[in-house]
Amino acid sequence: MARPQPPQKRMFIALILGVTMFGLAMGTTYPLLGLLLSDRVSGALNGLNTAATGLGLMIGVLLLPGLGRRLGAGRTALAGVGLMAAALIALAFLRDFWPVFAARMILGCGAGLTFIVAETALNASAAPERRGLIMGIYTAANALGFVLGPAMIALMPDRPARLLLGCAAIALMTLVPFAAVERPVSRLVVPGSARHIVSAITAFPLAFAFLFIASMIDAVAISLMPVIMLDRDFNVSQAVLLATVFPVGLVIGQPLIGLALDRAGRRRTVLGCCGL
Repeated sequence: MARPQPPQKRMFIALILGVTMFGLAMGTTYPLLGLLLSDRVSGALNGLNTAATGLGLMIGVLLLPGLGRRLGAGRTALAGVGLMAAALIALAFLRDFWPVFAARMILGCGAGLTFIVAETALNASAAPERRGLIMGIYTAANALGFVLGPAMIALMPDRPARLLLGCAAIALMTLVPFAAVERPVSRLVVPGSARHIVSAITAFPLAFAFLFIASMIDAVAISLMPVIMLDRDFNVSQAVLLATVFPVGLVIGQPLIGLALDRAGRRRTVLGCCGL
């Protein structure tokens, strides 16, 4: 089995650090902002505010091809990290509905630029016989951020600004490893056209359907479960810990799913996951 060369290893490490930061930012802001807004707006508006992050991710998908062609994929990912850090700093001080909504859209847009470039670069550089394992580790790193975010809220439920500023500082630190692999990432990832998005969905409808269902469950569980538990007389730490437990299965399961993909194939692995 061929081992990755040192430059590839550096790129893998940098991209995995980046996606961990992505997970940390999402895992912190989803439950934290839901809790902060729960006593300021109605449940419907709170859910709508949560959707702002997803809307920003969709905008990032549409902007990525054009930005990638102008800046290169590596610099586009760096710009995404910068947007995430700026949005997290803003969210540390904002508490009103519409400013929070706008900042969450920017956060989602930056996260989309970073996440898509990193995942595409890993897919392109991984050897076929190791791709499942590498992508499993990558996804587990993302899930680890979703575990750490709510866990930090449970430890410091009364210090939301410090938590968000801490996430912004971590985001800024990931600029260093991302900058180190900017050129190889730009060589690996060649942006297409946003016009191909619809054709991609129609070409792989089942894959997109599974992703839609999984992301909807994630968003509801991580964003709204703490708010629901708070209404049922749990304290903040207990409510957030329930959101922490949810992605633990992702951290443990993703590398195992990656191995199953390499050894058992996609169809059997997907059916097994659906059964679980």
